[in-house]
Amino acid sequence: NWLNALDPDTREKLEKAVETYFDQLAGSAISDLALLSGKGSFVRQLFLILGAAPALLGRIGNWPPYWLARRIVDKKVKYIEFYGSVFIGICIGGYTLYYLLLLLLCGSLWGWLGLAGVGAVALSGLWYIRYYDYWLEFQAYRQKKGLGEAKTAELLRAREVLIRTFEMPI
Repeated sequence: NWLNALDPDTREKLEKAVETYFDQLAGSAISDLALLSGKGSFVRQLFLILGAAPALLGRIGNWPPYWLARRIVDKKVKYIEFYGSVFIGICIGGYTLYYLLLLLLCGSLWGWLGLAGVGAVALSGLWYIRYYDYWLEFQAYRQKKGLGEAKTAELLRAREVLIRTFEMPI
């Protein structure tokens, strides 16, 4: 690793520069992600408002199999190396069984309308993931907007200097 090959003085300067940058971020109450965000248009705000209901439906409708898989994995998996693969395996089986039972139940009770409702819950779960990304991005934008132009520019310059410093020599 080229960083480890540096002389101790240079490495210490780099560590100090990184520490100073993150101290500035903490002092400004902003994250590195928020500093880079630039999307806060009216259309995105409208998207967040109109998308809240389907996102909530997706979150609630897909919660039972996720919760069950999380509980099983937390109680049964002893080694962290197996946690992710066991969790995914249980989720695949759990969601398949969950949606088959939901299709049978809702289809027999309400016919085609019930089947369409189950499809809406499934798609809303996918919607929730995207919606949550947009929400985090918008919150980061609001954080940056409250910082002010001069402070934002100063932090962006400090970030750029760090990035140029850490570029690998060829």
